[in-house]
Amino acid sequence: MTKPAKRLTRTCAIMLATLSVPAVVYAAATYTVKPGDTLWSIAQQNGMTLQQLEDANPQLSDFNQIQVGEKITLPNGQTTTEDDLYWLAHIISAEAQGESQEAQEAVGDVVLNRLHAGGYGNTVHDVIFQVVDGAYQFTPVLNGSIYDTPTSSAIAAASADLQGLNIVPDALFFYNPNEVPAGSWVEQQPTITQIDSLVFAK
Repeated sequence: MTKPAKRLTRTCAIMLATLSVPAVVYAAATYTVKPGDTLWSIAQQNGMTLQQLEDANPQLSDFNQIQVGEKITLPNGQTTTEDDLYWLAHIISAEAQGESQEAQEAVGDVVLNRLHAGGYGNTVHDVIFQVVDGAYQFTPVLNGSIYDTPTSSAIAAASADLQGLNIVPDALFFYNPNEVPAGSWVEQQPTITQIDSLVFAK
């Protein structure tokens, strides 16, 4: 059962306003070409024109022959709003409260990596609330803790992530090995690193 999002407390709202800048520009990101991708479809997924994408990738010898697994640069131009900061701070706080600042930042990186990868949603909110085969992708959305007021450290982590910090650039998953069933599918994903109690994988 979904719930209406709780409003931030006055103190937290002030912190958001202090840490955020309207229309902050994302740092350039990379996209890994998947089967069936074209430059046009990648541009459409990421809210840019084909020309912008071509201009950002002069290394490509043939724009019509991109290869699966190839890295494509997504140019600056996507912008983030306070809504992005709001939801990213909420998911970081709900998933990584009590973890180090680095681990909290890495959790936010996974959300933004999914946003840039395509197929997970077109906004931070959409990525967090994505449903696959009838199941939410993030436990806090299911149990409602996504709506709890975020900690100040989570807000700081979200702000840093949205301004380009990415300490786990290839990670699309994270999990606590003490909280998943033995042999879980997520444990089969290639591990990138472990930060505190969280394992980050791709």
